[in-house]
Amino acid sequence: MSTQGAVTVVVTASPIPSHPSNEILFETLDSLGNLGLDPNTKIIVAHDGVRPDLLTSFVETRYREYIRRVTVRTSSMPNVHVSTLPTWGHLAGNIAHALEFVDTPYVLVVQHDLPFVRPCPVHRVIQAMSSNSEIQHVRFNRFPSAYAGADASTPKRRRFLKSYEFETPSGSVTLIRTLIWSDNNHLCRTEYYRNTILPLIGRRKRPPEIVSGLVSRRTHKIFGTYVFADSLEEPMISHLDGRLSGADTESHRAAPSVLLRESTKTWFDNRVLRRLDRAKFGQRMPFRSAIMRCERLVMNVRLVTIRSLAFRGRSKCA
Repeated sequence: MSTQGAVTVVVTASPIPSHPSNEILFETLDSLGNLGLDPNTKIIVAHDGVRPDLLTSFVETRYREYIRRVTVRTSSMPNVHVSTLPTWGHLAGNIAHALEFVDTPYVLVVQHDLPFVRPCPVHRVIQAMSSNSEIQHVRFNRFPSAYAGADASTPKRRRFLKSYEFETPSGSVTLIRTLIWSDNNHLCRTEYYRNTILPLIGRRKRPPEIVSGLVSRRTHKIFGTYVFADSLEEPMISHLDGRLSGADTESHRAAPSVLLRESTKTWFDNRVLRRLDRAKFGQRMPFRSAIMRCERLVMNVRLVTIRSLAFRGRSKCA
C-alpha cells in the first residue's frame, strides 16, 4: 500500500541553542526513510514563533538565519513545505497552523529532535486504523516497551495496558492500548486532531499532551490511544540534544541562559529554575494549582460537549 495521498508528515520545530545549525532537523528528516513512506509524501516543516521571554535579538537573529538555511536547503525538495507561525503558539498552536496545509486523512506528527531509529511499517498502521475506528492515536515510543515509563506509572495504567494484533492486507501490526496521550511522534486521523484534540485545548498556549489527564477507561473510546509495538521491544525514536548537536557550537556558549534551560533535561535543574522563576514573578504554587484545576474543569466541559455531539451523530445515522 502506498502512503501517498493517505498521510502528511508534520515536523514541528522551535528555537534551540544549536541554531542556526539545521543538522538536528535534517537528521530527523533523513530518519523518515525508516518509515517506508512514498517518496512524494508531503512533509510540512512547521516552525513555531519565538516565545516572548526568549524574544531577544540574539535568539531572533539566529532563529531567522536557521529558517533561511532550512528554506534554501529544502528548495530542491518539491514535497517539503516550510511554514512559520508569526507569533508563539506553543506546540498545539504550531500543529494547528500546520494542519491548515494538510489535506490527507492521516497526519504523522514528528518533533524536530525525535528521529526514528529503526524501520517501522507505517503503511500497516494506517491500514489497521482505517479498518478499526477505535484506533485514533498511535505513538512511537522512546522506551523499549509500553510497559515502562508513563504508560505503566500507576497501577490503573498498568492494568489497562493490553496488546492487540491487527491483521492488515500488508501483514499484521501489534499495538498496545494505553491511557497516556503523548505528543512524542504519533500518527492520528487529521479530523481527530481538528475536531477533538485542538477544541479541547482551545486558544491556550499549551502542549497537546495536556489532554492526557482526560484519558480514562470511560473516555478511551474518544481518545483511542495506542503505542506501536513489535517483537524487538526496542525504542522507535530517540532524542537529539539541541545543546550539544550541530556544527555551530559557539552559539551554545553565547546562548541566553533561559534558552539553555529549556533544553536542559535534568529534573533537579528544571525544578530549581522553575521555582526561582515563580518567586521572581510572584507566582505561588497555590495560585498555579488553582489555574491548573480551572483548566482541567474547562477541558472536561469541552469533552462532555464533544461526547454529546458524537452521540447525536451516531443517533442520526441509526
